[in-house]
Parts: sequence; structure tokens; C-alpha cells
Amino acid sequence: LAEALGENYVVEIVDLGGCDVGPDAAVQIANAVGKGMIESLNLSNNRIGEKGGLAIAESLFPRHKARVKELLLGGNRCGDKAATHVTSGAIECATLTSLDLSGNEVTSDSVQGISRLLDSQRTAARGLVRLDLRWNSIDDFGAR
Repeated sequence: LAEALGENYVVEIVDLGGCDVGPDAAVQIANAVGKGMIESLNLSNNRIGEKGGLAIAESLFPRHKARVKELLLGGNRCGDKAATHVTSGAIECATLTSLDLSGNEVTSDSVQGISRLLDSQRTAARGLVRLDLRWNSIDDFGAR
């Protein structure tokens, strides 16, 4: 499926939420995102973990041709490292308007990257209208 997505010029919305997608498949899907084929990607409630999260994040950087507007990664246990990389990629991705990182074991350690995303005035963060961080471990310190 991921290989076909990378060569497909018609499908713009891909919903694989709750499909037991693992980290290796997420890496392949990230390649399709990086080629600019997908505008909406739902990988919520899978098991992509840190490896898959990092690959998806990498596809957002300008050296790729991502044009994703909606990225739903909730419930994947990506952790702080991947969440930080996703927010860095989101800063650079000019098309992203909706980002879901809910339920990804994100802690206050990732808040600095999230804050940079929200504070960014020079890039795509100006277009970000939805950021979902529910069901994470961002404590009082991180929420400030």
C-alpha cells in the first residue's frame, strides 16, 4: 500500500487510523508524504512508535515536497523525541494546518519544541489552526 501511495497522483486523503500500522510501514508511508502526494494523513491509534514518528516528521522538512495539510498521529506512543521532531518539521511545512499528537506519551520535555511551533512567525505555524495534545503527560510546569 505504501509503495502504491508513493506513485499515486490521485489519492490525497489517506485514513489508516486503527489499522495496526507499525513503524516499518510508517517509514514507507512517510516517503509518500515526502513526495507531496498526500494532503491528509490519519495514522491515529496504530503502533508507529518513535521510529515511525521520526520518519513522518522527516517528510515534513522542505527538502522533501510534502504538502500535507492534516497530520493525525494520535495514540501512537511516539514519545518526546519524535514529537519534538514532528513539531520542528511542522514549523518548516508551509501547508500544515492541523496536527494531532494526542496520546503519544509526550511530556513536558517536548514543550519547548511545541512552544517554538506556536511562536513561529516566519513559517507554516502561522497557518496551524488545530493542535491536539490531549492524553499526554504535560504537567503544570509544561503547561505554563
